[in-house]
Amino acid sequence: MNEIFEKEKCDICGASFAGDDDIVVCPDCGTPYHRECYLKNGSCIHESEHGSYEWQGNIHSAETKELDGSKDNTDESTFEEVFEGQEAYGVHVFDIDSFNRQTERMLAEKPCFEPVDGVSCVELFRYVGKNGLYYLPVFRDIIKSGKMIKLNFAAFLFMPVHCFYRKMNLFGVMVMLITVLCSEVQLLAADFVAKAAISEPMGMFIRYVAGIVTLALNFFVLMFFNYWYLKSAIKKIKAIKRENEGESPEKIMELIGAAGKPALFYSIAYAVCVAIVMIIFIQLINNLAGISVNVFGIFG
Repeated sequence: MNEIFEKEKCDICGASFAGDDDIVVCPDCGTPYHRECYLKNGSCIHESEHGSYEWQGNIHSAETKELDGSKDNTDESTFEEVFEGQEAYGVHVFDIDSFNRQTERMLAEKPCFEPVDGVSCVELFRYVGKNGLYYLPVFRDIIKSGKMIKLNFAAFLFMPVHCFYRKMNLFGVMVMLITVLCSEVQLLAADFVAKAAISEPMGMFIRYVAGIVTLALNFFVLMFFNYWYLKSAIKKIKAIKRENEGESPEKIMELIGAAGKPALFYSIAYAVCVAIVMIIFIQLINNLAGISVNVFGIFG
């Protein structure tokens, strides 16, 4: 059970939550219930109050005391209470947007790290959007420890699409360009060997080096993607705040969320378009140079 509900009771049956209870949360007011109670009742018992009522819980008063100075707002235990992950404790939220809004309110009261270049953890959480509960602790560790290496296996496995998915377009283009150039070098080496322009050992060595560069690039993305994602997010958030200085805080937060919102179709389409442009450009250079190499076997 999530520690947030440790001292709470189900408002429908009145029983205290136990460690193995299956808990659901109302997406409108945040009231927790036993799943069985919620389904049996058919709706939140505070439904008529939605819009004005927001569940606080018994633990709220203790949190208020912490904010008054009895406990450091940014200590490790407070941070982990927010980010240990609701799924691991059997807490299922019907509406992820509602859960994110609650998380943002908690971060505003108890930030997990001080603003970086004027960018708060709440703004970073809104920018990241999906999987914010994964990225914000990672950002916290990078900021506090100063270590750049934080493994990201999604970026490693789905490079460079994941770069575009996270709106790191320049980073993704650079990764694609290096990958395509390494493939071009390998094709050229094989072509030159076939034409006896270079020896077989030299061709093998060139292909080997190009393969090593590609592999090294993959591991670079694996180890440093999170660091560059943080840098990219901070830069874009600062630009949005600077360009919309006269707007309300709510509007700026909307713009931040829209700028960083992941989009799978966008990332795949962007990657395909960039790859096609690069391949055509390199093939044109090959044709102008009189090199009979078909890049990826697509163009002749």
